[in-house]
Amino acid sequence: MPAIPRPREEALHGARTYAGTYSCDGCVERRLTVTIFADGRYRLREVAGHGAPNQEHGRWSAAPTAPERLVLESAGGARVLRRTAPDELTIVDHEGRELHGLIGGVLLRLPDVDPLPEPERLVGTYHPTGTRRVLVDCASGNALPVLAGVGDSAQAALDQAWSELAPHDDESVLVVVHVHRVALDTGAAAAGREAIVVDAFERATRNARCGGPLSRLR
Repeated sequence: MPAIPRPREEALHGARTYAGTYSCDGCVERRLTVTIFADGRYRLREVAGHGAPNQEHGRWSAAPTAPERLVLESAGGARVLRRTAPDELTIVDHEGRELHGLIGGVLLRLPDVDPLPEPERLVGTYHPTGTRRVLVDCASGNALPVLAGVGDSAQAALDQAWSELAPHDDESVLVVVHVHRVALDTGAAAAGREAIVVDAFERATRNARCGGPLSRLR
């Protein structure tokens, strides 16, 4: 069996996507797609049968004593994957053991990074500075550059709401928006990084913060 590379040592150059299916006796088959970023972030899409995709974002880590185990942690809990080959991850329990009754559960590396084309609803703090716009996602803490979209009416509505709230330097504006993710195309330094495009603006509240009532409306 080939040696298992240590996740941190190989730096996961930009981002890597793994996908596969799993089920159990009497369960609907699910397809799991996981993208792991070198900076410790991950994103996940899970689809049960022909249902709507469930999206998840969080942080991953690998302990020095168990470098083959990747722990994915999000607001909804934790999942564990074990690297069983250089380009293969397997779903395991929290102790790194095979799950009894699991059918499938092996995720193979895809040749391209999953673009995650589905729209999603984000709650976060919005910070426009000159021509630069950034949204800090409450769920993951990630700072996402906000890029202009086609027509840009949703972005204009977001900027107008921010302008009307006129926050002071020590205040924040918490916004609820519907977005889709795109790859940053600003050279090698941006490899694997993402930005968002606002598809619809829902609401904005001045001086609200992540963790408050509004940020839990996901």
